[in-house]
Amino acid sequence: GERPVPHSREWFESIQSSGRRGWRMYEKMGSPTKIVAPMVDQSELAYRLLCRRHGAQLCYTPMINSKILVDDPTYRRSNLDIDCPYDRPLIV
Repeated sequence: GERPVPHSREWFESIQSSGRRGWRMYEKMGSPTKIVAPMVDQSELAYRLLCRRHGAQLCYTPMINSKILVDDPTYRRSNLDIDCPYDRPLIV
C-alpha cells in the first residue's frame, strides 16, 4: 500500500510496529551482543567461523550484488556460502 505521511499518526504507528518486529527478530536470534559486521572481501565463511570460534554470536555475509546474484548461478555458488549449520544466525 501507500506509505503514511511523515510525522502523521499512521507514520508513527508504522515505525513502532516495525520496531516491535525488529525486536522480536533480535530476540528470536538469541539477543546477540557480539556481532561481526559485513566487510567487503573479508566476511567469507572461513572468517565468520573463526570469529564465531572467538565468541561472535551473529555474523553478516560480505556485501553481495543482488542483480548479479539473481542473474548468475556461478556468482551465487562462489559468493553465497550459507549452507554451514555452524554459521547461524547469519544475515545476508
